[in-house]
Amino acid sequence: MQKRKSINKKTKEIVFDKTDGRCHVCGKTLFFNAKAGSRERWRVDHILQKSRGGEDLINNYLPICRDCNFLRRNYGSLEGKRILELGCGIGRFTRELALRASNVTAVDMTLGMLERAKDYTADITNITYINSRITDLDALPEFDIVFETITLLHILDEKEYRKSLEIMKSAAPYIFICEHMADSAPVSPYSKLRTFEQYEQDFKPFKLIAYDKNHYCAGDWFPMMLFKK
Repeated sequence: MQKRKSINKKTKEIVFDKTDGRCHVCGKTLFFNAKAGSRERWRVDHILQKSRGGEDLINNYLPICRDCNFLRRNYGSLEGKRILELGCGIGRFTRELALRASNVTAVDMTLGMLERAKDYTADITNITYINSRITDLDALPEFDIVFETITLLHILDEKEYRKSLEIMKSAAPYIFICEHMADSAPVSPYSKLRTFEQYEQDFKPFKLIAYDKNHYCAGDWFPMMLFKK
């Protein structure tokens, strides 16, 4: 494995300004001097990966956020992939996923959220929207990866939670989740924070192949986990 070249501050400033301080994959706003563990933390990414012959040159660098770097490093490119996104909300991730994948099936139980997502992605043609709870999904096609962020914590009923996991595990050989997990933060009555260890146990027989526990948003703990069948 090639050793990663150390990049000085001046080069980082130039790379950061290339995208006006946004992740080149998902468009998220980044902070140049973001604290370790924060969602605004970023890295210098290779446009052409070194494994494919990319060089450590400034014209091959762009800024990438923690989330996208986690997926790229541990899962790989989304090019040609079929993605099932659960809890798509207003489409922030949906748009960026669809720009890179073959197609995205985006699910949300709230019709108002889906309408906003459709407006936000009106210029993109490879997205299918479904208004549904996870547990009401049936006859799904095959996907390459399930993408879920901050959705499972809103499932309070244990039976619904368990059934949701079974549907996720039947949909694709890979599952990515990013959830607010049990810590010292106050808990809303509309949320149920589960532990990192519980998610690892509950997704079995899928194996946890990658994770990032040092991931926070507004001081709350949002670990990322990638499971493989």
